[in-house]
Amino acid sequence: MRWYQKPLIWTIVIVIAVCIALAIFFQKPSDGQNDKETAGIEKAVSTAILDRNGGSYLSGECRGEGHYIMDSAADGTTLTAYVLTMYGEYGFEDGNFVKVSGSGVIPAVITFSQAEDGSDSVIDYQMPEDGEGYMASIERLFPKALWSQCLEISSSTATELKTQEQVYAEKYLASIDRPATIGEYGDFDHPLLTNLGVSVEVSNMLCANKDLSNYPFWVGNCERIEAGIRYIYQVAYDAKARKITYSKLNYDTKAVAEKYVFDATNGQVLLEP
Repeated sequence: MRWYQKPLIWTIVIVIAVCIALAIFFQKPSDGQNDKETAGIEKAVSTAILDRNGGSYLSGECRGEGHYIMDSAADGTTLTAYVLTMYGEYGFEDGNFVKVSGSGVIPAVITFSQAEDGSDSVIDYQMPEDGEGYMASIERLFPKALWSQCLEISSSTATELKTQEQVYAEKYLASIDRPATIGEYGDFDHPLLTNLGVSVEVSNMLCANKDLSNYPFWVGNCERIEAGIRYIYQVAYDAKARKITYSKLNYDTKAVAEKYVFDATNGQVLLEP
C-alpha cells in the first residue's frame, strides 16, 4: 500500500496547485473589472457635481470638486450614489489662486442610468433642503445608516474633499505654467477700505456702484479673463491724498483699460473713463 502513497500525494498537490492558479487567474479579471466599474462611477459622480454646480456661483477661471461616495445601490440599469460633495470656483486674488465661490460639504443623492456600453447619465440629482427642512430631507433622501455621516461631517472628510477640489486648481496652474499659492478667502489678508480709515458710508457707496462690480471689495487686486485677454482689476488707496483709485490693466502690457478715482472723504468721483 505504501508504494501507492507517493503518487497519490503528488496528484493531490498538483490538483491543489492548479485550483489555486485558476482561482488567482479568475480573481484578477474580477478585480480588474471591479476596479474599472469603481473608476467609472467615480468619474460619473465627478462630472455630475461639476455639471450641477456650474453657473450656480460666482464664476472663476477654474472649477473643481471633491466627493466621497458613502454608499451606492443598483437596480437593473439604474445606480443611485449617496455622496458627500464639495464644489469650488478658483481665481487669482493678489497673486494667490483663491476659492472665490462654491460650497462646503453638501450631501447629495445622484441617480444614474447605466447604458450597455458602460456609460452613465444623470437622471436625478437631489440635495437636502436648507433651513428647518434639512433634517427631514436627510431622512427622506438617505438610508438611515447614512444619516449621521450627513449630519455630522468629520473634519477629516472635509479636509479630504478640499484636497480633491484643490487638485483641479493645481492642474490648472500647471496647464498655464503659473505658480501660485492655492487656498480659500480666509487664508489670505484682504484689507478693507474701512480698515484703512475710510468711512463705512463711503465704502458702502462704492460697493453699490455698478460700474465697479468687477473690482475687488478690498484694497488689492483680482484677475479676470475677458474675450481671451487677462485683466487686472485693482483698488488702491492713497491715505495722504485721500483718494481711492480703481484701475483695470492689461495683464501682459500693463496698459490702463479704464480708471476711476474717488474722493475718500465723501465718495465723489474725481476721474472716470
